[in-house]
Amino acid sequence: MEFTNWLTWINMETGEVKHSDFLAPKGYEDFKHDLTATVLHGAHDPHRDFYYLSFPYSDSLYQLQNHKLIQTLKPESNIDFNYLPSEVIPMGQNNTIWALPKEASKHIFLLYDPHHDLLVRVSKINESGTGETKFQRTKHYVLSIYSGDWEPKGEYFFDYKGRLDLENWFLTSQGLFLSKPEQPNEDEYEFYRVDLSRFGGQSGN
Repeated sequence: MEFTNWLTWINMETGEVKHSDFLAPKGYEDFKHDLTATVLHGAHDPHRDFYYLSFPYSDSLYQLQNHKLIQTLKPESNIDFNYLPSEVIPMGQNNTIWALPKEASKHIFLLYDPHHDLLVRVSKINESGTGETKFQRTKHYVLSIYSGDWEPKGEYFFDYKGRLDLENWFLTSQGLFLSKPEQPNEDEYEFYRVDLSRFGGQSGN
């Protein structure tokens, strides 16, 4: 958690090396034993030439240009996220798993949509149900949509009641694609498509 060089830029022609200059969020020491806590995710906005980076268990979001930290942001949300580190959880009589508590929150991904100048974030809010593990419980998510300048456009809630988490996603000019909680068979893979066109205009890129 004391790392200062979370990202490195290497010029393959000159050999020049530059590092980022931001620390883990304040209070993140609670997650120092959680291997998933330092899996940074984020997006590049080529229109403004900003990188946005986030830790899974923090409200802080880092805005960088090249390797320099410009500012730390807290995107507006109606959700009070409940960040808790993973723990050893019993599964059956003789087994345990390393997983988040059922009431824990986690930011999963952040994407920039250059077709509509939007920033899109999906977060897991919690799980509900009496099952011992997430495979037996309902997973609850929130889709947060912002303009390219972080103006809130809407928050939408959805649930995965099947065995699977939200585990795959991608963005195209046709919208945001999210893997379905149930798949037909091992030879097919289906996605939901979220139409983002009504939230923003063309970016010109």
